[in-house]
Amino acid sequence: MMNNRSMAQIIGEVERSTKLRVYSKKYSIISYIYENDEASSTSILANCPLASSTFFASLQDLKRSGIVRSRALSSAQVLRRYRLSDQTRALIDSAYLSIDRWMRSRLFAEGDREIAPIYAHVGFIEQSLNIRYYSIEFYIVIHLYEMVEARATDVFSLGKYSSTSFYYTLKRLADMGILTCTADASDSRSKIYALSGHVRSVLDRAHRQIVDLGLLVN
Repeated sequence: MMNNRSMAQIIGEVERSTKLRVYSKKYSIISYIYENDEASSTSILANCPLASSTFFASLQDLKRSGIVRSRALSSAQVLRRYRLSDQTRALIDSAYLSIDRWMRSRLFAEGDREIAPIYAHVGFIEQSLNIRYYSIEFYIVIHLYEMVEARATDVFSLGKYSSTSFYYTLKRLADMGILTCTADASDSRSKIYALSGHVRSVLDRAHRQIVDLGLLVN
């Protein structure tokens, strides 16, 4: 039933519908542990779209940085459970409240109060934890979801990716049909990018479910 749905399930549906990875490698781990305190490495890996070697390397990095804590279930120290540090959990709680308000503002145009753009909300997590929140693919997608349409340079100027990675990914998304691309009437050297109608509707549906279920505010 809908009221039993989790953030991981909704994110999984977005990823299957768009064929894109939403979170960065490390944040996919953080997000799952946030929802599933005291999770085993087996359950985390089963729910994160990562190769085993990448997963364990990322998990160890998160432990070394103090973002993730672990405890042994036996004296043999083989079976372990993972949780977020109290500081990390409190930080994400605070950031998710503002992301919930951002989603509501985009879905319902609530009130006259100006809501900061999405990069301000996820940037708080990125700067505090020194990680990336979105994958590069979804970084482009979510900004075009918010901006409706934009030149490539306008989206690129918001991020921290190399120009090679950014423009390669932008072209791949256009080739996949995730983005539409039209000539800029004011500058023949530029192109205007926007989300396909399908991808925009997928994100609208996901955001509405997240807001209706209160998954970011509990």
